[in-house]
Amino acid sequence: MELGKFARTTRISAERVSRQVAFPNCLVTSWTVMSLGDITKLSKDSFREGEILKLSVRERMPSDVLWNEEPEKIGVVDAGRTCCDVILPPHVFAPIWSAAGANDSSRRSVELELKARHPEILSVTNVAFFEAILEYNTAVGSEPTQRLDAILVELREMRKELVPLIRSATFWFFAALGVLAFFMFWQNLS
Repeated sequence: MELGKFARTTRISAERVSRQVAFPNCLVTSWTVMSLGDITKLSKDSFREGEILKLSVRERMPSDVLWNEEPEKIGVVDAGRTCCDVILPPHVFAPIWSAAGANDSSRRSVELELKARHPEILSVTNVAFFEAILEYNTAVGSEPTQRLDAILVELREMRKELVPLIRSATFWFFAALGVLAFFMFWQNLS
C-alpha cells in the first residue's frame, strides 16, 4: 500500500502516553495470497488494486494486552476491508512516527501480511515499512522519475558543489602554467 497523507496524535494521561499515526487514504497497489491455508476465508474479492484502505498504526505500551487467542496477531483488518489497525512495539513504531513527520519527497509504503482465521476479520501478523527517496525532474509540475538511494542523492549534491571549485582550480592552474611559460620564453630571449 502506498501511504499518503497522515495525522499524528499523542495522548497523555497520568497513567500513560500513547502515540498513533493515521493514514486515511492508503492506496492498495497489489496483494497476493501467500499461504495455501483456508483460501475460502480470503477470497479474490477481498481487495482490489486501486482501492483505498484506512490504516491506523498505534504504539504498543508495556501494559497493553493484545490478543491472547492469537499471540502472533499485531493488528486487524475489518470485515468491509476498509480499515486496518496495527499495534507495534516502540522501537518499530518510531520510524513510522518519524517518517510521518518528515517533510520531504520520499515515497512510503507498507506491506501487510494477513491471515484469515475468521470470515469477517483478517489478522495482521507482519508489517513491513518502506521508504524511497524520489528524484524530481526540473520541469515545472513534473512527476517523480525514479527512486534513488539517500547516499546517491547526497553524492549528487556534493558534485553540484564541487564542479565550480574544480573549474576554478583548473582555470588558475592553466593561468599559472601560462605565466610560467611566458617567463621561461622571456628568459630564453634575453
